[in-house]
Amino acid sequence: MNASPTPANPCDRALAAWCERWGFLQPAGPMAVAFSAGADSTALLLAAHRRWPGQVIALHVNHGLQAAADSFQNHAQAFCALHGIVLRAERVRAAHAPGDSPEDAARQARYTALARMAEEAGAACVLLGQHADDQAETVLLALSRGAGLPGLAAMGERFERHGQVFGRPLLDVPSTALRAWLASTGHAFVDDPSNADQRFTRNRIRAVLMPAWEACFPGFRPMLARSAAHAAQGQRLLDDLARIDLAQVGTPPAIAGLQSLSRDRQANVLRHWLRAEANVAASAAQLDELLDQIAACTTRGHRIRLKVRSGLVTREGGDLRFRGADIIPGCPERPFGAWHAAWNTGCAAAINPIQSLPMALIVHKYGGTSMGSTERIRNVARRVAKWHRAGHQLVVVPSAMSGETNRLLGLARSWPRARPTAPTTANSTCSPPPASRPRRPCWRSRCRPRALAR
Repeated sequence: MNASPTPANPCDRALAAWCERWGFLQPAGPMAVAFSAGADSTALLLAAHRRWPGQVIALHVNHGLQAAADSFQNHAQAFCALHGIVLRAERVRAAHAPGDSPEDAARQARYTALARMAEEAGAACVLLGQHADDQAETVLLALSRGAGLPGLAAMGERFERHGQVFGRPLLDVPSTALRAWLASTGHAFVDDPSNADQRFTRNRIRAVLMPAWEACFPGFRPMLARSAAHAAQGQRLLDDLARIDLAQVGTPPAIAGLQSLSRDRQANVLRHWLRAEANVAASAAQLDELLDQIAACTTRGHRIRLKVRSGLVTREGGDLRFRGADIIPGCPERPFGAWHAAWNTGCAAAINPIQSLPMALIVHKYGGTSMGSTERIRNVARRVAKWHRAGHQLVVVPSAMSGETNRLLGLARSWPRARPTAPTTANSTCSPPPASRPRRPCWRSRCRPRALAR
């Protein structure tokens, strides 16, 4: 009696189609898979390993947010060892700033860690296991929040973040197909117990709303995916129009140029500018208020100042500017590169060899987390406070890690103020320079560190 044939992995066909669409039939380097050890990433990892034997790397991120996190990592290690797949794992701390979502902080930390591990491995792309059910949940979540086209477009098949290419080849594959195949072949996977916690909105949608939609509209998932694709196409057209308008009004946007556009086109170009400039999205109420302020700006002395997320949109001369919460007005910004190594070694201050600054506190502007442990941040904050008391200056450096910066600045503010004293160390690369080093008076007067003075 012949044995029944092994059922085909539903990821095989989806992965092949995705590779053909996005030019990964012969990738330039290893292919990485974000491997949580759950059902979807397990099926995807096995499909990728079958397609590119010996060229696949599994990337596991341990958030440490629940007691089972270490057991997930142990399962991932055992599974990869069994199948001869290289595994890289990293533990992250996903602290969130006040008012920010813990889920968003965890997601930002996860993408940062995945991009870093993929870069170290020389991976051509990181494949993610989000499937058709995840896409449908994302659309329903966006509808419940009154999202615009970017939210309704849900998840894209390919995107770039932190300089790394990511792909989602399973967006047309339902979760039930993945789990049925794993069960039929005997491949083990883990279930995250937090997915059953209905305190989280996405979990309530999965447990309550999705079954109701299935009962009323059987096979609704492809229909929602089609709506998401239409929304994504509409958003791409709006982005094209925004780039045309932004080229006309300038970067940063000139207020007079904005006033020459219709209100709808002003809103579109401002959304695009904020997203490109600072990776922030203004709420509908914030955008309406900003448009009203722009319309009322008819005199030279008219002031524009509006809080958007953790920063401010302000008027400077005839232009609009976005200033992050960590930026002190009048403080010059400098590129990240010269100080990257110093920050990664735990130092929050260093001398810029090009500008010959006497001292500079590196302040990060945008989202994400990866700096290190709480104790490491505390040690950096202690140095910052010491240098601040000694009268050193502040320079803002654009980057992608404001979560640690907020905690660092908060700790630095908590240290008691003292009369300025000369620094006691001068030999270390990241130590304050001698007090005799000539200062630039214009920078010292313009860059008074008010963010640490309170």
